[in-house]
Amino acid sequence: MFNSVQRLHHHEDIENLKRDGSRYYHGYGLLWWMPVDRDICRVTIVIGKKFSKSAVRRNRQKRILRSALKKVLAEYNVVSCDILFSYVNKGKMISFEEACYFFTAFFKKNNLIK
Repeated sequence: MFNSVQRLHHHEDIENLKRDGSRYYHGYGLLWWMPVDRDICRVTIVIGKKFSKSAVRRNRQKRILRSALKKVLAEYNVVSCDILFSYVNKGKMISFEEACYFFTAFFKKNNLIK
């Protein structure tokens, strides 16, 4: 889990990110990001009820995505940015390996690795 400094959780910050940030759509979901003048990346992951009505499944998927993103951020020297990932793939669980591959490919494709 990300600590409170690494979490993007204020409504204003999320709205600014959606308004001013860049978007990237993939089959797994929609990812917004915006480079910032901080030393850390702030992250939030959103999984709505369209994915599953079961809170257990949604929370499990969030844990998988968070741990994959945390691993990728630790492994690569990523540019400081705010990241919002909205998972929209209805009902399909994504594995830890697939999530790691997705996040790594995203950071490389958008030149966010220093």
